[in-house]
Amino acid sequence: MHDAPALTAGPVPQAEHLHERGRRRVVFAASGDLRLAPLVHQRGAAAHAAGARLGLEWHDQHTVEGDNARSLVTRWRDEGVTGVIAYDDDVAATVVGAAVRAGARVPGDLAVVGHDDSPLASVLVPSLSTVRIDTGALGRTLAQRALDEVLDRPHEHGHLPVATDLVRREST
Repeated sequence: MHDAPALTAGPVPQAEHLHERGRRRVVFAASGDLRLAPLVHQRGAAAHAAGARLGLEWHDQHTVEGDNARSLVTRWRDEGVTGVIAYDDDVAATVVGAAVRAGARVPGDLAVVGHDDSPLASVLVPSLSTVRIDTGALGRTLAQRALDEVLDRPHEHGHLPVATDLVRREST
């Protein structure tokens, strides 16, 4: 996968939101789905860069899967981590569930922000703060890129910005 700013814009508002909420020790919670590895890597790098720009104390990136989530949350609490930037809402939901089961308060002890504004984000308790991407604009951008490739045209549009919105909910 080539660098795709439209697909990696979300970590910036995630990091900014945690910073605004007073969270200074942050970790990136990654998906373990190997099919997503390039995008997970890019989002993790974007989160790290945004966190560094904001002066956040960055902790190592961790792959979160159902069976390791509770031990990771416990470890993060022991290390003083107060904010989690999740690769997507599924990872964020796994972190929130593990935190609640471990006796942590979300967002009191651990603020968690997801990505994608999936239907799960609004129904989870506590509901997930998350990043919503303008998927219509993203689809048009990707379709234009595909058409340019097929027709052997240069990419006239460069990196088109895709709007992201932070949806504030209970997890932060």
